[in-house]
Amino acid sequence: MLPAALCVLLLAGCGGVDREGQTKLRNAGIAALSQQDFEGAQKDFSEAVSMAKGRVTDAEIDLTYYLAASYYLQDRYEDAEQCYSNLITYDKDNADAFFLRGSVRLDMDESEKGLSDYRKAVAVSGDDYELYIAIYENLTALGYQKDAEPFLESALTIGGDGADNYYYRGRIYMLLGQDDLAKTAFIKAMDKGSDEAGICLAQEYLKDSEDESAKDLISRYTAGEKKDARQSVLAGQLLLDLGEYEEALSVYEEALKDEKTATGAYRADLLKGKIAALEYNGDFAKAKDAASDYVEEFPADAGMVRELAFLNTR
Repeated sequence: MLPAALCVLLLAGCGGVDREGQTKLRNAGIAALSQQDFEGAQKDFSEAVSMAKGRVTDAEIDLTYYLAASYYLQDRYEDAEQCYSNLITYDKDNADAFFLRGSVRLDMDESEKGLSDYRKAVAVSGDDYELYIAIYENLTALGYQKDAEPFLESALTIGGDGADNYYYRGRIYMLLGQDDLAKTAFIKAMDKGSDEAGICLAQEYLKDSEDESAKDLISRYTAGEKKDARQSVLAGQLLLDLGEYEEALSVYEEALKDEKTATGAYRADLLKGKIAALEYNGDFAKAKDAASDYVEEFPADAGMVRELAFLNTR
């Protein structure tokens, strides 16, 4: 059990918080994470949380996610689990915390508790297709295929006839191996203006050896001198699918150099694409550095936390 001062969030407390000192500890913890000093990072984040004296602001919530990640990277799963439990105690509708705690519990071989958390995550998240898909992929990776498919089947019941609805239905059909239904959904999504559906449709064409049809779609995203962030994400992914790893890396790096492109909603996707391209190129040292930087910026991304742990073994 964790000492209460390390990771307990309560709606109480009085007196000021040394925000400057807390920020210094946060920055020190992030620096330690980037150097793979996970124990040092954990100590910094723990001290920073304890400085709040029971107060809860966005700063404490942010620090608790970092603290959980630092525990996870030390294989201290019970401590990471407690951090996420504290976040849930504070906010019972925190879908991210339920999802992350469920993932940790699965790593602890507590499958029933993990599955229960996943069910709670989707119950409080609303119609979040990405969450359903992330849960499916996590469960499949851990060998829980039988438990994974019902989450996708539930996502198919969301309904709707917008571009996003068709796009996500197509992705779900892809995962379920229902390729004809996937193609139909992606074509409908594209007709309604979804550029993202094009990458998935191209993947379907490539899988079926319909190379010319795939190339026609790829040209939408690779042609031209300038691309917005979304187009760069799509172009990079298509190039990865084609095995053009160096070209994909160039697309991601070019986009990340542009201030407008690199700071928007697609920043995380661009960074993850860059990490994937580096891995495919066999440059594991640079991939590890990039993954460390990513975890600093997006500590709640459990998938990348696990990826960083993998890269530390290469």
